[in-house]
Amino acid sequence: MPLPTAATRALKLAIPALLLAASARAQQPVGLNLRAVRFYRADTKQTRVRAFVQIPYALMSAAGNQATYEVRVRVSDSTGLTLYKNSWNSHAPAALLQQPGAEVMEMVDFAVAPGTYRLDVAVQDSASGRQAERGIALQGFNGTPDASDLLLSPAMRVADKSDTVPRAGEMRDGSTLITAVATLRLTPLRTKAYYLLEAYNPSPAPLDGTMAVAVLDQNGKAVIPPPSAKVSIAPGGGVLRGQLDLDGLPAGRYTMAVKVDAGAKHFERSSEFVMADLQETMARDTLRIAEEKRTDEGYFRYMSPEDLDAAEAPLSLIARSGELKAWSPSLSVEAKRRFLTEFWDARDRQTPGIRQAFYDRIAYANRAFIERGRGQQPGWKSDRGRIWAKNGVPDDSLAKLPEGRAPRWTAWRYTHGRGRYYVFVDRTGVGNWVLVTTDDRFESTLPGWQDILTPDAVRELGQYVGTNFQQSDLGGPNGQ
Repeated sequence: MPLPTAATRALKLAIPALLLAASARAQQPVGLNLRAVRFYRADTKQTRVRAFVQIPYALMSAAGNQATYEVRVRVSDSTGLTLYKNSWNSHAPAALLQQPGAEVMEMVDFAVAPGTYRLDVAVQDSASGRQAERGIALQGFNGTPDASDLLLSPAMRVADKSDTVPRAGEMRDGSTLITAVATLRLTPLRTKAYYLLEAYNPSPAPLDGTMAVAVLDQNGKAVIPPPSAKVSIAPGGGVLRGQLDLDGLPAGRYTMAVKVDAGAKHFERSSEFVMADLQETMARDTLRIAEEKRTDEGYFRYMSPEDLDAAEAPLSLIARSGELKAWSPSLSVEAKRRFLTEFWDARDRQTPGIRQAFYDRIAYANRAFIERGRGQQPGWKSDRGRIWAKNGVPDDSLAKLPEGRAPRWTAWRYTHGRGRYYVFVDRTGVGNWVLVTTDDRFESTLPGWQDILTPDAVRELGQYVGTNFQQSDLGGPNGQ
């Protein structure tokens, strides 16, 4: 049996993914996240394996301004015989070790002949001696398969003549540059899932057919109607790739399944991914934003004129009547700084930290709630962004995908103080969310919102917020 080729570790990625987890999760035992994706190489009749290792920084301890860790890789056959070993040292800035849940990625690249193998990876911190290990079984393809394994990524791009070198955190597959992850993790802020697989065609004629991509829940039920597209697999094979925008997908674990029917070929490949919940995403982003913020003492003092205007604009969401009359774009820079300082002075004395919390919410809304077709309008001016900026992260939320005539909709509920709820509908289907109903007296309800949502969805909403909409808004106890 031939040994793995010398294409051992084509890339060694040392990239801070900075996937900030909630503090409770950070207290869980430290472990490695390991996944291998297999491709077939007809010229050598071997299986090329690309293995991705996500390593938590919680494993490491700093010595001076950096941490040093050792990665050890071993590939063995079905008898336990070692076919390939490699090890290397990597470093991480000490500052990154303070980020809860932050991870670094390493990648291993090797090839095997047909057969059964095991890949074992161990990572050891040089300062503390702490170690984490993970192993997975591998099967080398026995002959030409229909397709490679399915690779998922948060970002893919096609290289051009002026951009051929992979950036930090990327790997290359032909002309495609791919951000490498062991497990794809989407958030309400990063909702696009990219997929890629190689389809093989040993015949001299192209194979024409269709490809359907489905998203399945943990019970195997399709939660996204699988879109179908025409494909043609050239003689020798080709790359099938694409993307799905999963905005509105509820938090949980899912499987993406790609099914291809082309000529005599009928195959399916799948891979798991995670959609994080709203609260976890907010916790992660808040930690990141906090690192970027200036100290409170110099919050307005060092702002540019453009920054000062941007800091004043959302104050209309919380200002009292007439409170903003003294503001004018024609004010001098010093006058603008003085106005903003005085606006927040009393509020900060009454509720310490309120200014920082407000601008954190604005920053998050500007990143998370930018909507298509609205030009350069900041995210806080959208319906979702406005409610988020005024109230912060919801205490809980409900997200629903399109079903029958019902469009995609989501409900946010706030239970602190006087309970409030807000219901948003994506009427266009492309991510333009409209507030259709709420019990907040300072916001408006859209006439005919029950017809937009459909009776079944209205009943489900009523159960969620504890209101009998069928009786009060639809004309009777049964919505008739």
